[in-house]
Amino acid sequence: ALMPNVSFEIFRDNVSLGIFKTDEFGEILLVNQPAGSYRIEERHTGDDEHLLDPTPQYVELKAGMGIVERVFFNDKRPGIHLIEVDSADLSKPVPNARFEIKAVDGSFGPEEFTTGADGTIDLSKLPANKAYVVTELECPGYVIDEPQRIIHLGTNETAQFVFTNSKKPTLTLTKTSSDGSALAGVTYRLAKIEDGGHYLDRTTNSNGEILISDLEPGVYSVRELSSVQDHIPDDTEHHVELFPGQTSTITLTNDKRPNLYIHKTDADTGEPIEHTVYLVKGADGHSIAEVETDENGVAVVENLLPGVVEVIEKSVPEPYLLAEDSQMVTLFP
Repeated sequence: ALMPNVSFEIFRDNVSLGIFKTDEFGEILLVNQPAGSYRIEERHTGDDEHLLDPTPQYVELKAGMGIVERVFFNDKRPGIHLIEVDSADLSKPVPNARFEIKAVDGSFGPEEFTTGADGTIDLSKLPANKAYVVTELECPGYVIDEPQRIIHLGTNETAQFVFTNSKKPTLTLTKTSSDGSALAGVTYRLAKIEDGGHYLDRTTNSNGEILISDLEPGVYSVRELSSVQDHIPDDTEHHVELFPGQTSTITLTNDKRPNLYIHKTDADTGEPIEHTVYLVKGADGHSIAEVETDENGVAVVENLLPGVVEVIEKSVPEPYLLAEDSQMVTLFP
């Protein structure tokens, strides 16, 4: 292609004749020049898309030679871009990814570049015919798949160096009751196994869920810190592994606490007896609750832990006799 506005300095017998620019046809025409030794040096290509030709050309003009031509060729700068895309959707560019670029031979950089809204960095302005070390420094919300590569920028070529990043993992924790209903208000501590000093405490929402995004890949421990009042705490440390570009799901269940119902009836008629007082004690002898039967002859102790309890009759209204023997009851989740 013809190139206008390319600047050349022309010398005759080592004396500069000045700077000349090519016309719309890419030509500089000097007529009626005296004999002598001429040197032609390119000074500027007239644009940012071509590389300067560093090699001067020479011509020896003598009387009667007519028109003598000298032709210069300019290589295009590489039409080369670095492009960052989402590994899960290669058509989705990723902006704000930060890179460090330096020449292997040390002649350029290191300099930092950031991908634009189109996910690209224009490498065309970098010196051509060099190898470069490209190091990705940061990409918000993504895991860097390939931190460092060596690329070569040539001339007269159009190319893209594609870097792919995977979105940081997401964890979905679902908490249910043993009856299948969602459990809100349960607090968990999430900690990466290899770095247990850094942790996140989160509480399940009204759907019984905890959703955490932008986590680092790895194996995490999930431990319940507190449950709801009518459910049995889960003391087990659970593990879940998070992978780049994926959502990991863990579903945990809490059993309901057992309730204890004490029924008091007339031995002869079967009629309920109210106002009877009972003491409920744990297997180790500690007092759990003292309750009184209602008009239906029923006393209730709610939200107990599984295990064996002892039920002792403390008082009974007239004309009934106090039951001398206590009863042992096993409570199950």
